[in-house]
Amino acid sequence: MESGTCKEVFRHPLHPYTLGLFKSVPRLNEPKGRKLVPIQGAPPSLIDLPPTCAFLPRCTYKIDTCLKEPWPDLQEVKPGHCVRCYVTPEERVLNKDQDHNLLEVRDLKVYFPVMRGLLRKQVAEVKAVDGVTFNVRKVKVLGLVGESGCGKTTVGRSILGLYRPSAGQILFEGQDLAKRSEKAMRETRRKMALIFQDPYSSLDPRQKRRKYCQ
Repeated sequence: MESGTCKEVFRHPLHPYTLGLFKSVPRLNEPKGRKLVPIQGAPPSLIDLPPTCAFLPRCTYKIDTCLKEPWPDLQEVKPGHCVRCYVTPEERVLNKDQDHNLLEVRDLKVYFPVMRGLLRKQVAEVKAVDGVTFNVRKVKVLGLVGESGCGKTTVGRSILGLYRPSAGQILFEGQDLAKRSEKAMRETRRKMALIFQDPYSSLDPRQKRRKYCQ
């Protein structure tokens, strides 16, 4: 996947697999208690290698070219430093935050129809959420603030799949929740929780806050 001198590869790794390996290595200069970042998934079978990059299913930097084209040959990026990858270092810099986003909400819209008449014909719609975009990174907290009735709860219910979005995307751990089946959503909801405005009915006051954050 990548070749070069030991010094060059360690200082300037280029292939996503090399980057993943270095992230999972413990270092003496890192703070005590720092968690290592494992490479998700499993390597492909050596007797049935895919025509595309073998690291593609586990790569967080992949682009459209990676999905369509066969595995590239070694290309010299610097004198003596070669890599088999379509993703350029500039594209990895642009997409570096992708690896840390736990939740991505993109242009979310939730409209509720207003029905009238005996035939229940739609005469209007209420735009409860109209074009909301935000990211929540791992081990970070995001505060969504607004006046009563502005759509905060609707955003939360839409993320849990209780409301079907009218448009936009909701990505949890890189997976589009709108495309998941109800069975798959039940498994996903085990990793989520919605605490309503009365926390005393949702949280046990006898437990410490650390217990709920673990």
